[in-house]
Amino acid sequence: MRLFHLEWKKINKRPYLYAALGMAAFSLFVAMLFMLMPKEEMELSQIDPVWGNITTLVSCVTFAEFAVFGAVLNARTVLEDYIGKQVLLLFSYPIRREELIRTKMAITWGLTAGGALVTNLAAMLAAAVVSFIFRPLETGFGVNEALAVLLYSAGMAVMAGNIALISLWFGFWKSSVVTEIVSSLIIIIPLANMLSASLFSSGLQGYLFLLAAVGATLAVSAVITMKIIHRVKNMEVK
Repeated sequence: MRLFHLEWKKINKRPYLYAALGMAAFSLFVAMLFMLMPKEEMELSQIDPVWGNITTLVSCVTFAEFAVFGAVLNARTVLEDYIGKQVLLLFSYPIRREELIRTKMAITWGLTAGGALVTNLAAMLAAAVVSFIFRPLETGFGVNEALAVLLYSAGMAVMAGNIALISLWFGFWKSSVVTEIVSSLIIIIPLANMLSASLFSSGLQGYLFLLAAVGATLAVSAVITMKIIHRVKNMEVK
């Protein structure tokens, strides 16, 4: 726990907080835009004005935002420590290498997933309040819609954290911050498209695809985490 607090204090949180607030504002903007869009324009976009579509759209936007956020966070707070000159200082600590890198990744995963979860819930809560006041949709925001928001928010948050960890491996592989961030974009773009296409279909198929995607990214990120720990454990300092 002491190591966790020490690593937490080392992070300059202000720029990441500003970035998270900016992404939260954009997710909220997307939700409000969808909620208040005229019906004529909604018909032209071929998107039905129902809660399932709003939840899907906002959740996918939040997922993409925070997966990139997590990649940048990992690059600045984890990768740069191990590919730069600071690695000499890190390895001089009286702490096992595996414990240190595991703590760093746990912090960045938690910040990424937590930020995505709070952002998506806040954006959808705002949309629900607007719906209650102005009634822009034909259907109200009920228990089923609330459960869908919780499921989508949790799933997208977990995936955002997982994708950030997966892209970290590519950064270690090439010892490059740029490679890590680019790899995150390469993963996020097709995955977000597939998620949106499947979830817009709604129903059981959409939920099953979401659960499958969460499970797949969890499995891959678990393997990647072990590979990164093994790499750091056996890293030679030159």
